Amino acid sequence: MESDLKDLNKRRMRGKRGFSLIEVVMVATISAFVALGIGSVFVSGMKIWQRARGISFEKNNLLLDLEGISRRLRQTVSLRPDKIYFSGKSDEMSFPSLAGDNLIKYTYKFKPEEKAVFCSEVTLKEVLEDDLQEPLETKVLASVESFVISYLCLDIKTMEYVWTSSWDSAGADAPKAVKFEIISSSGSSITKIIYLPIS
Repeated sequence: MESDLKDLNKRRMRGKRGFSLIEVVMVATISAFVALGIGSVFVSGMKIWQRARGISFEKNNLLLDLEGISRRLRQTVSLRPDKIYFSGKSDEMSFPSLAGDNLIKYTYKFKPEEKAVFCSEVTLKEVLEDDLQEPLETKVLASVESFVISYLCLDIKTMEYVWTSSWDSAGADAPKAVKFEIISSSGSSITKIIYLPIS
């Protein structure tokens, strides 16, 4: 009886075979490739998300800082003394503006070596009394690769409005509009047009 029981157990064991070493190695290899694929997709997705988040954060900061410049530009006043008037080039702009009860001459200048736009302020009193000292410059836009200013004016010959790269208040108080074209260090570009109420 005992030998019959052993024979019966041997027959059962022959029917239930385990996995061979080759099968286990194949499953492990396939699993490793699947895990590697999923991991690389996850890592590249995280890199894209971080880059997009960084660009949008930088762009939002530039737009917010541009809004401060826009506010001052919209407060431009019509003055024609010799020393305080609206003038500008493609990388620099000066204009008189109201700041509370004071009249201030703001000058914005792009410095490519520092990749930033700086602002200096001088009061009308200092300008008229020739009490000019070196104005303090503050950085208003950072991480700027390119900063171009254009001015909208009426072309007398064609009687059409055109964008020019410079402005001098010889013929009019201020341009109709000012356009900023900015390329940030991350490569995102911003174009903003500010229409001036006094023109």
